[in-house]
Amino acid sequence: MLTKIYRNSCCVLRFILMKIMTKVIQLMNFSSITRSLSHLIRYAHPGLHSKLRRGVMQFKKQIAKPPSQLPIIPMSEGDFIPGSLNFTCNICGINCSHLLNKISREEISCHSCGSTLRLRSLIAIFTRRLFGKNMSLDEIPVRRDLLGIGMTDWFVYAEKLAKKLSYTNTFYHCDPKLDIMNPPESMTALLDFVITSDVLEHVVPPVSKAFENIFKILKPGGILFLTVPYTLNDSTVEHFPDLNAFKIIEGPNGFYLENTTLDGRVERFDKLCFHGGPGSTLEMRVLCEKEALKLLKDAGFIDIQIHHEAYFEHGVYQAIPWSLPISAKKPTVIEQALK
Repeated sequence: MLTKIYRNSCCVLRFILMKIMTKVIQLMNFSSITRSLSHLIRYAHPGLHSKLRRGVMQFKKQIAKPPSQLPIIPMSEGDFIPGSLNFTCNICGINCSHLLNKISREEISCHSCGSTLRLRSLIAIFTRRLFGKNMSLDEIPVRRDLLGIGMTDWFVYAEKLAKKLSYTNTFYHCDPKLDIMNPPESMTALLDFVITSDVLEHVVPPVSKAFENIFKILKPGGILFLTVPYTLNDSTVEHFPDLNAFKIIEGPNGFYLENTTLDGRVERFDKLCFHGGPGSTLEMRVLCEKEALKLLKDAGFIDIQIHHEAYFEHGVYQAIPWSLPISAKKPTVIEQALK
């Protein structure tokens, strides 16, 4: 009885600490003073800015770990709490318990690494399509012959993938850099897989170019693993359809975007939507499911799958029918010939 109380207390304490530190990180990253200093360093000393960014990522990595003085005690069948789901996180491998009705796309539901349903779903379809079965990252074999990239992937699963596969996590603003709107020719037909999780809603229009370039850098037979917020509405909402030469300005009433269109018109947009806090990553659009599937098909992808599957053993349960993970394949030479 005392063991159960201690075990549950440890889980609750770790979860509370994770929530508190997440809020602290958000305040540290997105205060106007820190943001202004970051911009100044970026332009005055790019090398120093890159080192500081990596330092922040390392700090995040440390606070995401469970406190070393608290032993991780696996959950067992006897620890079941009515209404909760006991599962093993497929990212960190730790046994967890979380209320089933609280497992949602962006809610932290692993008390150890801080993973969400979106992240665990992504790893579930990744292992299933590449290795034929649902596995945790610790269980996947070492396959240096598999070459792939992430586009600003979450550092926890990115580090694990890099240890098992020939995988590189890329970024738009720092090394190793990749601008998916203009990838280098050397990457053409190079990759076995691409992972992009909640990135394509932020690229400048036309978003079709990003899908086409992902198709371009995949080998024949390569697979795209994609998450992007989307609705079940009839059409996509492009916030800035005529975006051309633009800048984001912080005014007395918050941020606004000023754009000069190709024909010389000056547009101004306020009430901007940022992901990650004010002044961070600007939302360019809200895709609809129908448009997301069309963009993949028009780019040339086949075997496009929206993944509704539940993997309860890994805490993957899709309670809502939108913004689900998607996978798609670049056809092999034979499949292309048969199209």
